[in-house]
Amino acid sequence: MAANNADIPDEQPAAEVLQVNDQLIKINREPYKVVVNHQQAFDPERLALRYHAILDKYDYIVGDWGYGQLRLRGFYEMNRPQAKIDQKIDTLQDYLLEYCNFGCAYFVLEKEHETTQHHANFATNKSPKQHRATNKKSNRNNNNGRNHFRRRPLQQNSKLAKLTKIAIKK
Repeated sequence: MAANNADIPDEQPAAEVLQVNDQLIKINREPYKVVVNHQQAFDPERLALRYHAILDKYDYIVGDWGYGQLRLRGFYEMNRPQAKIDQKIDTLQDYLLEYCNFGCAYFVLEKEHETTQHHANFATNKSPKQHRATNKKSNRNNNNGRNHFRRRPLQQNSKLAKLTKIAIKK
């Protein structure tokens, strides 16, 4: 279902797409794995023309063909708590049934993630808000030796302690 080279208009590519092998491509030097290539829908030249930088933030890119046009949509992994449910990859089948032409050719690209220290810090699947809340609680308990809002115990030798003892006796 991919278009012939004669069908491609004389446009400048929006991205650099390099097909390393049948299963691996690079879009602007970012590696992607071809997970699904239904009806041989993947066309690197057309992807280069249609690609937009907004798709960089997604974990998956889905391309579907309808009336000779390639349409691209991004999806997130399931473990992203901040993503809406219809933006997660588990809803791909619903997207194909509801928004794509029946039996259309489509492909799915999965971003290859590098394991970095940044990703390891968020391996607990907590959102940044949850991480900040945890830090606030630990700071609240620790308080770095400051007791601004807590009552301090009265010292035995202070004048105030002696006066309160006298007032209690009376």
